[in-house]
Amino acid sequence: MTKILFNDFTYIIVDIALGSIMALLGILSYGKTKKVQNLFFVISGVFLYLIMAFRVLKKLNIFILADFMIKDIPIYDYLINYFPYIFMICGFIIILKKE
Repeated sequence: MTKILFNDFTYIIVDIALGSIMALLGILSYGKTKKVQNLFFVISGVFLYLIMAFRVLKKLNIFILADFMIKDIPIYDYLINYFPYIFMICGFIIILKKE
């Protein structure tokens, strides 16, 4: 029973569903508020969706982003993985400066 619930296919379906819902709700909520700090959170959500897409592609052995290196450094993998944090930090800084 646990093999059915916790296999790769279930992981991929849950990952895609949650990532899609998060990105969609982020875009819809920005359309209602239109504040600069929320834009950074929406961009962060889009990058989290990209991370999810690359994670699924890696799980399926279709495309592995870490294989693309510049001088033996997986720079694209680092950029994609750390951009959400950078955009969230920018959003929090803007919130703190406005208050």
